[in-house]
Amino acid sequence: MVRVQRLKVNGMAKKFLLLGVALLLAGACGVGAFLGYRAGKAETFHTFIGIEDHSEQRNYAIRYALGLEEFQGITGQDLWVMHSVHPGVTDGFFVDLGSADGVTISNTWALERKGWTGICVDPFPRNMEGRTCQVFAEAVDNVGGRTVQFQDPGSYSGGILEYAGWWVSQETKDNAVEVKTATLSDILRRGNAPSYIHYLNVDIEGAEYMALSEFPFDEYEFGAITIEHNGLEDQRAKIRELLVKNGYRLEWAIRDQDWYVRAGTSGDISATER
Repeated sequence: MVRVQRLKVNGMAKKFLLLGVALLLAGACGVGAFLGYRAGKAETFHTFIGIEDHSEQRNYAIRYALGLEEFQGITGQDLWVMHSVHPGVTDGFFVDLGSADGVTISNTWALERKGWTGICVDPFPRNMEGRTCQVFAEAVDNVGGRTVQFQDPGSYSGGILEYAGWWVSQETKDNAVEVKTATLSDILRRGNAPSYIHYLNVDIEGAEYMALSEFPFDEYEFGAITIEHNGLEDQRAKIRELLVKNGYRLEWAIRDQDWYVRAGTSGDISATER
């Protein structure tokens, strides 16, 4: 009887041992798959934004896989600014129009972690507690001090109703709220922004052209500008004409994004669309 009980115990121990080994292997595979996914994502983004050196791609991919470097830009805007336009810069200044969430799909969160400072502008900012930038809770327009209807407040697609496009439903229009406008130049002055700003991001749901149309480009210079156009081709063309006139050239056109640099900025490819 004792021998039978011992055999049963030994059998159970072996089963638990095998189960433990299986769980360890599954965990290791899961960790490996997760790290592989992160490395692949990073390498894809670096390729996407024009970093062609394979050793450089691999280095960034490994750092991202291990959690030593993070990015949040939905199409790699932050990576492009950090590694292609301003490589090695740790004291840059940014301005983020339509910053929305301070972390999730933020184009400036990673820059701030690198030591950059700047200004985030959104009439309904959220998740900004861990950010060090100045926050202006205002809607940007070509004229300051106006009271306007703002659709979908607090969301990623919120914006001034009169400039919004096809993506706004009637229900959303009916639930718009009133906000005050400010001009970009006024915000920069109040925020003591430098005359040279390394990066400007503009994502304000149809109001992009109006926000830039009266801007004093002779007072401020931008190293890089990323602008969402939402497929509004007439507005996109007007923005491009405005920026080219003021000394910028299109560097990348990706999905619903146009990315510009100063016309004198060196680069392997100019005005390339992907």
